[in-house]
Amino acid sequence: MGGELMKRVYYSVLCLAALAVVACNKEGAQTAGETLCANAYISSDATRTVYEVGNYGDKTGVKVSWDTAESFRAYYDGGTAPVVFSKTAAGTSFTAESVPEGVSVSTLFTGLYGSAATLNSDGKIDIDFSKQDGEADNLSAYDVMTATSELKEGALSFAFKHNCAILRLKCVNHTIKPVSKVKLYFWKAQVSEKFAGTGLVKNPKEPYYSLSIDLKTPSEKGSSVKGQGYVTYRYVIVPAMSYLQPASGKEIMPKDNLDAFLKQIDFSESKCIEAGKVYDVLCECGIEAGDDGAIWGD
Repeated sequence: MGGELMKRVYYSVLCLAALAVVACNKEGAQTAGETLCANAYISSDATRTVYEVGNYGDKTGVKVSWDTAESFRAYYDGGTAPVVFSKTAAGTSFTAESVPEGVSVSTLFTGLYGSAATLNSDGKIDIDFSKQDGEADNLSAYDVMTATSELKEGALSFAFKHNCAILRLKCVNHTIKPVSKVKLYFWKAQVSEKFAGTGLVKNPKEPYYSLSIDLKTPSEKGSSVKGQGYVTYRYVIVPAMSYLQPASGKEIMPKDNLDAFLKQIDFSESKCIEAGKVYDVLCECGIEAGDDGAIWGD
């Protein structure tokens, strides 16, 4: 048991410039009350925030693009609250309403994208991934990206990087009742050190994390006949995770489950969850997932 994880990358760039340039630089340091501007980029092929799910050629994936109303926060040394940068027009310009007190040309800002996340006093990400509901429309709040910049000549320049991945869940219901929960087990996994809190539960004795999600839209009832379960697709964002070599441990996913879609993801030296990727994952309810049915992908 303890299936495989197939990776497919579907982050497609719809805005080639990603978050592009704001043209409001000025010479010299800005003073409190003036408009604060930022140049912001995505330092990969992936952008967000409208998650459009559909067929692309002979594959089905997650297509992402920038929304018309975007914002991100920037934390800075000595600040009591982050500065909020918002898109001011149909283009890709971002500005904050005013320069906060205590900002100088050497002030270091940390940009944070993802409304469900915050940064703690150590600069690490706090977020509760268990609050997701499985809907693609709600992924943006959990798609955490970060970047740093110093204030130079009146502007900031952020090169954002992803800290999370999307799990595209193929949920198969083999029971004759609706199912409204997903339970994921990450076996021999280590959560990225960029996170302080994640909502994932670390087992105190065995080398795994678990994540439980309540689905906004329950799956319809299915069939106990193999191959005839009701299929639906749900989407979950998780933090980047690497392989952790345990001293010992045993398999942990329940073998008989009738109330949730289950998946145990086994990590190894060659298999992890990388930031900025989309992974296809098979989750089943009401039947033990053997090796023959554990992989879903190409």
